[in-house]
Amino acid sequence: MPTARAPRLALGLAACAFPVLCAAIPLGLSTLEHSQTVAAALAPHVGLWSPVPQHFDIWNHVLGRLMLVLPVAEMATRLNLLSALCAAVAIGFWTRMGLGLVTLTRPATLARMTEQSRWHEPVAVTGGVVMLALSRPFFAIATGPGGGGVALILIAAWMLAASALLQNSAAHRAALSLAALAGLVTATCPSLGVLVLPPTLALWLWGLRKSARGALLMPLAFFVGLSPLLGVVLVGRGSQATFVGWWQALTLAPLRQAVASVDGGTWWAAAGDLADQIGVVGGLLAVVGLVVTALRQPGLAAVVLYILWATLILTAGSVTPWALAAFAGIAVVPLVAGMLHFAGKLGRARLPATIALVIIGAVAPLLSGGLTHWHRDGRVAARLLARAQWKILPRSEVDPGSRAMSLAFEYGRALGVRPDLRAPSTKRTQRR
Repeated sequence: MPTARAPRLALGLAACAFPVLCAAIPLGLSTLEHSQTVAAALAPHVGLWSPVPQHFDIWNHVLGRLMLVLPVAEMATRLNLLSALCAAVAIGFWTRMGLGLVTLTRPATLARMTEQSRWHEPVAVTGGVVMLALSRPFFAIATGPGGGGVALILIAAWMLAASALLQNSAAHRAALSLAALAGLVTATCPSLGVLVLPPTLALWLWGLRKSARGALLMPLAFFVGLSPLLGVVLVGRGSQATFVGWWQALTLAPLRQAVASVDGGTWWAAAGDLADQIGVVGGLLAVVGLVVTALRQPGLAAVVLYILWATLILTAGSVTPWALAAFAGIAVVPLVAGMLHFAGKLGRARLPATIALVIIGAVAPLLSGGLTHWHRDGRVAARLLARAQWKILPRSEVDPGSRAMSLAFEYGRALGVRPDLRAPSTKRTQRR
């Protein structure tokens, strides 16, 4: 595919993905687990029944303030729309990344082919991105409130910069963008920083070995990416836990703790669950593609394998659900490599074979449970809250009795529903 058409394909795929994601978002709060996020965005200081976590979460605060000025629907729906927009942009980044990495994993026998003979490559990249975008973990992040959508776009942008640097070690903008994005991810979500820090360090050392001038400025760009951390602390939104989380990310503490807490059975179950989301065909293509990538580009395969392994460990250890953003993005590389490997064995039938693999791989996730997994009801939380509060007397002290109901009460309080209700006092709770 001509290089000039790559941005057009990425932009077109992102433009097509956005309305699809908008049609799939729940009109409201689909699960009570997200109620605390929406409540913190609406009123950062609420926390009577279920205190808002004191960990550093700049995205919920900043995005919540921005979404307040948007006169469309309620707050949960606004954050869902924002996540859909971020996910669509991430899909465009993944497409650009895949089109760039295809040139690295292309066998030598295909290097001399004309551009017209390689139309199966953009088809494979588009199909691989669509297959992963149809997975349920991706939809959960792309259509839910909170910073999951921002995590998608940050990880995708980091992957795009890494692919550009792997293609050309002298690409100064790619090197600086890679380091700055690694610092931004580490500052705003330390648990995701453990996914990008080791590969960024490896690419920095690789750039120094190649005598690339951009590698000399990568440490400075990394600390520029960390600057939002200091800015938020200066305006009074941070705490000592902010720097603790940052230091833990630099020392890979979340990953080490997850490795210590996850046994082989849990890890294997998490791997099987993620493999089920892309289907048997997609899992087979990804495994074959990882082997092919390791034989042709060992460095690229090492980066892919580390991120996949770290993502599975963090997910199995319940460290952060946003780690699935990295899984959905980096899995494009082996998936496309495997698809091209099988299609390349058929000579002139490469394009029809690629289209057939794309169709089979995209339809397989849809057959597992139907469309109900991709369309969630946004009225459950509101109905549960109304049912729980309709018999409570005014100005009463209420003990929700469970964490789920505590989250529901916090969500209602942030929306202004029954602001007269109060949580039980600390002394009475201790006596009980």
